[in-house]
Amino acid sequence: MISTLDDVTTSLPVRKLFGIHDNVVIAIFSGTRRVSRWTVAKTTLAERVRPALSKMRPAVLLGLSADQPSTFHIPRALEESRLALDFATVAERVVQYSEIPVRQIMLRAIKQQGDVSLPAWVDKFVTADQKARGSLAATLRAYADTDMNFLQVAKALSVHPNLIYSRVQRIRDMTGQNAFSFHDLNELLLAIDCVEG
Repeated sequence: MISTLDDVTTSLPVRKLFGIHDNVVIAIFSGTRRVSRWTVAKTTLAERVRPALSKMRPAVLLGLSADQPSTFHIPRALEESRLALDFATVAERVVQYSEIPVRQIMLRAIKQQGDVSLPAWVDKFVTADQKARGSLAATLRAYADTDMNFLQVAKALSVHPNLIYSRVQRIRDMTGQNAFSFHDLNELLLAIDCVEG
């Protein structure tokens, strides 16, 4: 694996250091520093290395950290790379930490924490949503996906707008959360993601 990593990155103008830690191959790439702090880098080192790493065998999954300013930050880079590796799949084999949505990072941290106590209304919502064959959660997600546009939700779900309003009222009565409010909608969606994940 290390020799393949070295081969696919040979043409890159970077310094490389390879090793194995906890049965995982670790690669540290170092690029040339900008001469002036006033000059903005055109691409990050991770963006320059990624295409070469994509040439690795299909069975290889890779996680890339964000660029770090010095060797002092290598432990942070290792954690970021491990998290990115957790998100890598056969469909997306090379994942950059900087491309992972913050919501997904938060959900991963919650799940790793183990038994998380959620508000009592979450159980009520989950039970009601199961009885409604997932239509309550689908309504909330569609509402978020359409940028909280009530009429577009109805169109996306192929239902009458009054049914959307009725579902949102039912959710409010059950949870105390008003899905028409951005903050409450975010709270509801985060709770759903915690339960479903």
